Amino acid sequence: METWISQALFVGGLCFITFLLIQSFTKNSLALIRSEIHKQNNDKMSSLKLQAFERLTLYLERTSIPSLIQNFGQNQGSAAAFRAAAVASLNEEFNYNLSQQIYVSKQTWGAVKVVREQTLQLLQLEFAKLGPDASALQLSQALIQAVSESELPHQKALDIIKAEIQLVFE
Repeated sequence: METWISQALFVGGLCFITFLLIQSFTKNSLALIRSEIHKQNNDKMSSLKLQAFERLTLYLERTSIPSLIQNFGQNQGSAAAFRAAAVASLNEEFNYNLSQQIYVSKQTWGAVKVVREQTLQLLQLEFAKLGPDASALQLSQALIQAVSESELPHQKALDIIKAEIQLVFE
């Protein structure tokens, strides 16, 4: 009977050690799998962040005052038509890029929103100074004069984007 008890204890101890080994192996395997999934997700997220930075950079370039003048201010139309087309373009481009805010910092997205607001305000301010009978060419000249007296807000936002890219990819 004693041999049967000692054999049962031996088998029980062996089962317990096997259980501990399997549990340890399972934990290590799960940790390795989690690590690999996390790495893959980080790689995908980095790619999405880079695409967001690219799209926001394009947005800032397309909606800068020089680009708006080039696209809408060189025709023979009225200042009102120029302003309306520029505002529509700003809003359309902004709405197209709204989803990019989930991939960038609050500071970067805030800078993009501030640039949009400043550009809309500048268009409205210069248009109001000229009056309803002004031409697109006159509004273009007024905008050129206004931006030549201060730094373009688009450049500040681009600098913020570049700084965040460096932080993300260091």
